[in-house]
Amino acid sequence: MVKTQYSAVKHGGVGSRGVRRGESEARLLLTGLPRGSFGLELSQPDSEDFLAAEQLSDVLVQLTKVIETAGQNDESFAFALEEVSPRVLPRLKEFFKVVSDNKTNMRVVSGDLECDLEESNVSQAYERVSAAETKEEIIEAAGVFRGATLDTWRFDFRTDEDENINGRLADEVAESQVLDMDRHMTATRCQATLRKLTVITRGGAFRTRYELMALKKLEQEAKK
Repeated sequence: MVKTQYSAVKHGGVGSRGVRRGESEARLLLTGLPRGSFGLELSQPDSEDFLAAEQLSDVLVQLTKVIETAGQNDESFAFALEEVSPRVLPRLKEFFKVVSDNKTNMRVVSGDLECDLEESNVSQAYERVSAAETKEEIIEAAGVFRGATLDTWRFDFRTDEDENINGRLADEVAESQVLDMDRHMTATRCQATLRKLTVITRGGAFRTRYELMALKKLEQEAKK
C-alpha cells in the first residue's frame, strides 16, 4: 500500500503490475517491537532527500485515514479513498483480511494521527473494504485541452458538454509527449482518450478518477 501510494503521489500514476517508480524511496525499516500484544514499529531510513521523506510521511497519514474510515461508515470511507490511488484498494483488502482472520483489535499511529479499531470494527472494515469495487473503462471525449504539468503529472480538460475533467496523466505517457501536448495542443479542441476509474462502496457511494492516456487535435483545429 505504501509503495503504491507513494509512487502515485510522486510520479502521478502507478502501473497495476511490475516495478513501481520510486518504490525504493518508500522503504520502511523494522525499528521496534512495541510491548503489549503483537506490534511493529516501522521507520523511514535516514535520507538527505527531505522532500521524499515528507512525501512518504504524508502517504503514511493518508493510508492511516483510509484504514480508520474503513471502520466507520461508507461515506467517510469513500471520501478517504478519493485521496489515494484506486490501486491501493486490493492491498487494503489483503491487509484487513489478515487482521480480521486473526480476530484482533488494531492500533495504527502515523505522525500525530492515531487510529484504534476494536475487533468488531475490524470485522466491519473488512466487509466494507471487500465489498468495494473498482470499475475501469476507456472512454473518448472531445473538448478543449487546457494544459498539463510535469511537476504534478496532472492535466486539465474541458469537454464539449462543459464538463471539467482533471486528473493524472497515465503511467504510459512519456515526458516528451506531455511537452508536445503543452506546446501544440493547449487551448485547442482535441480528442482525449481517458481511463475512467470508479470506486464504488457497498452502500453505493462512489468516487471517479480520470487518467489521460492520449490526446490528438481534431481535424478542424489541425487545419487552422
